[in-house]
Amino acid sequence: MKLAHSIPALLVALVVAACGGGSDGPDGSPAAAATAAAGADQRAAGDTSTPGGAADTTARDCPARPTSGAPAGGPVDDVVGIRPGMGWDDVMWLLACRDDVPTVEIGDTWNVKQAYGIPVRQLIRASDGQPCSGQEIVRDMSSTSRSCDDGGYKFQALKNIANQIVVVFTGLPEQETARAVWRRTSFPEGDQPAIDSLRTSLTNKYGAPHLDERDRQGRITLTWTHDLLGRPMSTAASTFGTCSRGLNAVFGSSHAWSSACGLTIRALISPVYGNDLLAREFSVGLMHQKDFYDAGQQFERDLLAAHEASKRAQAEAAAASGSAVDL
Repeated sequence: MKLAHSIPALLVALVVAACGGGSDGPDGSPAAAATAAAGADQRAAGDTSTPGGAADTTARDCPARPTSGAPAGGPVDDVVGIRPGMGWDDVMWLLACRDDVPTVEIGDTWNVKQAYGIPVRQLIRASDGQPCSGQEIVRDMSSTSRSCDDGGYKFQALKNIANQIVVVFTGLPEQETARAVWRRTSFPEGDQPAIDSLRTSLTNKYGAPHLDERDRQGRITLTWTHDLLGRPMSTAASTFGTCSRGLNAVFGSSHAWSSACGLTIRALISPVYGNDLLAREFSVGLMHQKDFYDAGQQFERDLLAAHEASKRAQAEAAAASGSAVDL
């Protein structure tokens, strides 16, 4: 079984509080915002506030010590310490203890078809960009080169993003579990790592890639594909193509996932223009496809069940009130 998405229309994300406003979700629920400014300098100054209503993680000690989602053996399955299976608070704690992604935004739906007015939290985007002005956003609309990035999912439009982490969750409110993680880093001129060094770091963490490809633009894609038992999947397996190609290394691209596939990791290394030995940008995405597929199906069922229960409660309350229509 397989789900495929080209998802830009599926998300109405919450805008960060710094934007000064909000929007309504597709089901009419109010969208809110959260900005977590918990850099190392703030922590050193003893600032334990949580701007924008973010989870109260800044009061916890750093480095973060997550309490959920640690794997019991098997392949390495994290990006910057964030892995499928982690709870919402642990992910927020890890992000709050980083000083390279001070702006945290919360989005409602990503792949669910209908939230029924339930205040779903399926997305976190953490980044270091600066807010774009209205003029910059309008200018982007008529330009072929965009300077403002909303992540493709109506997050706040930010410019000069060097670091970005996106986490996708499933689960009803207060029961959210991380299911997929993406990271993107743009390296500043003069501090661009050697591609061979980046390859070595990836291999040291995830093992030798199962696919190693280079396109006509010199971009390198490395893929790790595992079966449902956590073993490296043979390239001769009938499902290898489906499992290795579904997940994209870049969050803002199309993605697909299948119940026949296990942990999948894809990394994309883009070279410096004019020097294909240095990395200009690096992206990596990670998802356990079957877990996400199963959890997504259960999430849909839980949302529907909660909606039906709410309707029944409203009807029972109306009956108990004794209100009647004058016929």
